[in-house]
Amino acid sequence: MRIHALALLLLAVFTVPAFGGAKPMAIVSSSPASDLERDLIKYYVAAPLGAVWVETAEWLNPAEFSQYSIVVWLREAPRRLQADELEDLRQYLEAGGQILMTNGVPMSLFGRPFPDLPWLRTKGWAYNRESWKPELLAPDHPYLEDMNPQGKAWLATPHALTGFQGINLLGKPDQWTVLGYVDVGKGRLLFSSYGPSYWRDEITKADVGGIYRKIVQAADPLREDQQAAELLKAAPGRLALWRRDWEWSVADRLIWQPCGPRPRDLIDRLEFVSCRDEVDTAFFCIQSAEALGAVSIRTSPLLDSTGQTAACGKITTLVMGREPKAEVPVPESYQPVDPDQRGPFFLVPPEKLAPEGQPAVHLARFEPRTVWVQVETRGLAAGEYAGRVEFLDSAGSLLAALPMKITVAAIRMPAPRLVNLRTWGGSIQDDPRLVREMHRQGCDAGVISYPDLARLYLLNTETTLAEALRNPKVLRDRRPFPRLDFTRVYRDHLNLHLQYGLTYLMLKDVRTGVFWADALTGRTCDVTKPFDEWPADWREAYVDYYAQLMQFCAERGYPMVYPSWTDEPSFADIQTGYLPRAKAYMAAGMGPGSNWTTPGWMTAEMVNTFAPWTRDFGMYQYGFPNFQRFLREGKVKLPPKSTVGFVRGGTGLAVRLPHHESRVLGWQVVHQGEPAEFLRTGPIWKGWLYYVDFTRMAWFRLGGVQGERLLAYGSTDPGDMAVDMLSSSDWEGARDGVDDANLAKMFDWYLPRLKARAQGPWKERLSAMEAERTTWFTPVGPLPIGTRPVHYHHEPKDGPVLDYRIEMATAKSTEDLERAKRYVMGLLQEMAPHVQPDDIEVSWNGVPVVRAGQPAAAVVVSPTASEAVKRTARSIVDHVAQQTGVRLPLSESDADKVSDGWTILVAAAGDAPARRLCQAHCVQLDERYPGKGDYRTVRLDDLRTIAVLGADDAGVMVGVRNWLSFVSAKGNWLR
Repeated sequence: MRIHALALLLLAVFTVPAFGGAKPMAIVSSSPASDLERDLIKYYVAAPLGAVWVETAEWLNPAEFSQYSIVVWLREAPRRLQADELEDLRQYLEAGGQILMTNGVPMSLFGRPFPDLPWLRTKGWAYNRESWKPELLAPDHPYLEDMNPQGKAWLATPHALTGFQGINLLGKPDQWTVLGYVDVGKGRLLFSSYGPSYWRDEITKADVGGIYRKIVQAADPLREDQQAAELLKAAPGRLALWRRDWEWSVADRLIWQPCGPRPRDLIDRLEFVSCRDEVDTAFFCIQSAEALGAVSIRTSPLLDSTGQTAACGKITTLVMGREPKAEVPVPESYQPVDPDQRGPFFLVPPEKLAPEGQPAVHLARFEPRTVWVQVETRGLAAGEYAGRVEFLDSAGSLLAALPMKITVAAIRMPAPRLVNLRTWGGSIQDDPRLVREMHRQGCDAGVISYPDLARLYLLNTETTLAEALRNPKVLRDRRPFPRLDFTRVYRDHLNLHLQYGLTYLMLKDVRTGVFWADALTGRTCDVTKPFDEWPADWREAYVDYYAQLMQFCAERGYPMVYPSWTDEPSFADIQTGYLPRAKAYMAAGMGPGSNWTTPGWMTAEMVNTFAPWTRDFGMYQYGFPNFQRFLREGKVKLPPKSTVGFVRGGTGLAVRLPHHESRVLGWQVVHQGEPAEFLRTGPIWKGWLYYVDFTRMAWFRLGGVQGERLLAYGSTDPGDMAVDMLSSSDWEGARDGVDDANLAKMFDWYLPRLKARAQGPWKERLSAMEAERTTWFTPVGPLPIGTRPVHYHHEPKDGPVLDYRIEMATAKSTEDLERAKRYVMGLLQEMAPHVQPDDIEVSWNGVPVVRAGQPAAAVVVSPTASEAVKRTARSIVDHVAQQTGVRLPLSESDADKVSDGWTILVAAAGDAPARRLCQAHCVQLDERYPGKGDYRTVRLDDLRTIAVLGADDAGVMVGVRNWLSFVSAKGNWLR
């Protein structure tokens, strides 16, 4: 680890001799702000010193003080000390221990007035509403060295010790102190009125934080480098490889406790148990007692059981580090930001780290560096595979090798997922790097936003909407409303999304409908008024714009578009900001939604004020058990095509969360149960906030410079579209957890089907599995995942009281979550021999394609179609067969109906079936619309026909490729 300059400086500062060898510092707090106060001490005091700390509960028994070099007790204590505890405290001090008490801790522990204890040399504690205004009494004292508090705003403070006869640094001589101490034997009892919750500006943080650092340093606590040195003695070789979750982080590094490998943490191999079509991950630390400098990393290809390079799949080795510095402007309101201070928390190819250009990482003495290994199994058959990562010193000598055993089980990860990964916070738009990253992660969420009006045309004209809005007379009072052509503004965008399987489409646009309605009617409207009060013609025009957009997206295959324009709305905001537009979107055939937090879920009556006009129920978990109960009781009904899931709120600082805290999010979907089916995490990409100084933004934010994003540019050039984005541990953890959740949902899907036909011992075993399923998240269950109680209480000014008491799934470590994954995989493997072909189901946006293992639809192409069109039609048959083993009938016919089931017609504009369908249903299909190389998908439910119609052969090929993105197979996962 890095030796901090401040720590070296403070080695020379006046110290009180430590006792009993180096020991960690203890941090105690029991106030409502305990977590924040402890974090401030860790962030601004302990971490810069490299000091090892232990966070205790709200109470620390004085008999346990001897385990620590210094006890920092913050804010208050829950009760007074008993006589024996007072004696234990005195003995700790006499032996050389140190205690720092802040704010009201002395009053809480000693009472008012203080007991008559000669060694305490203090009569009592007092609160001054007008604040004590101390004098600087010891300017040359080492605790105050190199700083001058005179005239600083932080000096005035409400808490003081009265009748104080100790060493008074800030206070009134022989009367009171706000910063002082008494020496007791070899030890020291210190008091400070300047608790961390008052450190609300940079000056106070620098001054008071500096005082606290000197106090702690004087106690000579155990340092991380000392701890690492001792732990590394037991590690073999020059480079230790070890694996454990990190506990915390500061601006420039992760915090490991302990800061080195315990014997059980050491690893000599990595074992992956993976599914097919999965990205599996593992991370570990490399650490050395030497200053090794550049450590090269050499990763083998993925090898099959014969030792040959596998035809598919790959192994990638990354290092958690600082992403390339991108020249991205910082918004004026967020300045100043120093990008050179950006945190080192992204997963970076080692050749992009210093020393740049070679696959290596710089390793300082005692510094743990986190290495990340990704195994991609897409396309791999089930079986045993191998790999290897080697670490070499600057001379090329082998420091350590880590062989990998990779078992790919005969379990296919669902595609599309049963539980989906989605995002919030910015949007991916049509950036191919972000779209590729969504695909890599199995994320199905895409987005379109406000259209470029200069590329949005009136249908069959060369008049843009931008031009028409400048001269609205061409639009005014026309009936039916003019038709719009969205192809040039959204076609390439949606083709890119569907090329990479992004089939859930969110819309970010509330203004274009206003422009359209204003132009068509010559009036305007306050859209926060109730929907029914909008002027009828204006309301009709507003709805018309989004209905046309919905029709265009439906022609691309999207069954629903989900507009989202509010975020965390209050109950009042739901009524005015959400509902009027939501009703308009619903009238247009879209599915509105929001990132719902806590308002609105207390009663069924509240939920029913907005649920009928909602399709995207992406919510914080607090209100979900209520919502689930209301649905079960029939008091609330889910509208058709609704999607329900959980939103993980937060900031870009999530990139440094311990991995298991991200991975458990998927298990929380499983724990809460139906109808939850997705996890929405973020902020995925607020590109305009690529660099933010979180600490400057808010005094209580501890993070330094980071972006409001979970990804980073892989290149210094933000415009380089060829270089993939860099991931983060939080983004990887979210994917890992969602994949885990899919395994659990596969188990839930198979269980009732297998049980319905099982006999004898197998049926008994399934009954046992079913009973055990109810215990999964309990202490008696098989999974090392439990729950924790969460109580949320809030009394908003503009709505009813919110009070939720729920249980949320939690895990102690990544290792526990991996064990849970493997347990569920074991259950699925136990089921595999009993799976039958008639378990397979295939659908396209709800239309049955395969039912009970048999074709429920036929593919039809004209006998006079081109070979390219016929080949494209066969690709549907081949795709379904490859996924499920079921081959759909393929007919060459110009007849209207060739199947008792659904017909999937594949045709170009000149083919007879296409001409007949277009004429009968008034479908334009030519060079003007949808245009050369483009297509329309037409669904005719009354004829049980889906037609993929291209303006030409190229359009047919694009159309079928996109059509296949919406094909969903189930029951094929264990074949």
